[in-house]
Amino acid sequence: MKKTVALFGASGTMGLAAFKELWKRRDQYSIVLLVRPSDKNKRLFQPYEKLAGAASIAGAGVSEGAGFKIVWGDATRYEDVEQAIRGADWVLDAMAYISPEADYYPEKAKAVNTDGIVNIVRAIEAQPGGAEHIRLIYTGTVA
Repeated sequence: MKKTVALFGASGTMGLAAFKELWKRRDQYSIVLLVRPSDKNKRLFQPYEKLAGAASIAGAGVSEGAGFKIVWGDATRYEDVEQAIRGADWVLDAMAYISPEADYYPEKAKAVNTDGIVNIVRAIEAQPGGAEHIRLIYTGTVA
């Protein structure tokens, strides 16, 4: 049985590299992403949706097919985070709102970098046996 990895921050530099490594191993892992439904992100992940047989959707929601699921949402919304973590064995958080944008939008940076991880931990703890079963890997930066 394949393990399920929920990846946050897949559209960023570190997250995209992690996603591509997971994608190469999709015979071993089911992959779940939480990605903001921006036009850029939709274009970035559309080829992978197509390869997995998942229907592209407009806006927020869930696209799913052949061991690949994208929750098109926002990590600052607990409901979106919980949807992405449901059924996960591993959570890989490469999500960060960093400079220079973080310098101009400190409230957004706090929401993503602090409230987002709080939502992840809370969602893990809310799963049946989550705190004991689901493993969390968190990356950070001093940038």
